[in-house]
Amino acid sequence: MDIPLVTLVLIPQLLVLLQIWMPGSRTVK
Repeated sequence: MDIPLVTLVLIPQLLVLLQIWMPGSRTVK
């Protein structure tokens, strides 16, 4: 079960995007 470097790079970016999106959608209201 080798984890490709791509996933190791993409997963943190997705987490950051989620942290930016969630508060963003709340503050827009």
